[in-house]
Amino acid sequence: MRFGAPEGTRTAVRSNEPSSSSRSRWYSRWSWSPCSRSWTFFSCPVSATRPWPAWGLSNAAATMVGQGLGAGDPDRAERAVWMAAKMNLVFLGSIGVLFIIFAPAIVGLFGGTSETSGYAIDCLRIVSAGFFCYAYGMVLTAAFNGAGAVWTPTIINLFCFWLWEIPLAWLLAFPLGFGPNGVFAVIMIAFSTLAVVSGTLFKRGNWKAAAV
Repeated sequence: MRFGAPEGTRTAVRSNEPSSSSRSRWYSRWSWSPCSRSWTFFSCPVSATRPWPAWGLSNAAATMVGQGLGAGDPDRAERAVWMAAKMNLVFLGSIGVLFIIFAPAIVGLFGGTSETSGYAIDCLRIVSAGFFCYAYGMVLTAAFNGAGAVWTPTIINLFCFWLWEIPLAWLLAFPLGFGPNGVFAVIMIAFSTLAVVSGTLFKRGNWKAAAV
């Protein structure tokens, strides 16, 4: 299965984060070829299908922020965002738990060798453990877009996914010797960082002053 450039590019633009195609191309440069194959052929297809309802909730939150600010009621906008974040937490958290429990069965649907399947199971379980934070991060970054503060999520994603995730992946994988599981863990760490940073900036409330 391959993820083509047009859809991958549109996905990256919509979500302000690295697309599945860009991630698979970057991870394919690892020196562990079974590990890169396990990510590309197992975890990418699974992880690419699970966020669509979560993106829908994020877009709904962005819309509610725009409506709340446009009506001169930023408190309503804030309540809508936190409500959407909690709903997303329930949805993605449930999906994450299912992925962790049934990881071997899910990976088994794609076939593969025992070596690649082992990496894929580890990857699916480790990354899925971060879905709880991912749920909040998706909604909160979308909320900034709804307020017109588009540079805020851009800078957050630049920091979390480029300046933080990639160097940390190299550090854990090679100097610290955690190998592929270190890289998988960094995906969870990066999304957790995204949730914490975006939540902190959102609670400051500077976005409430935006004119919509």
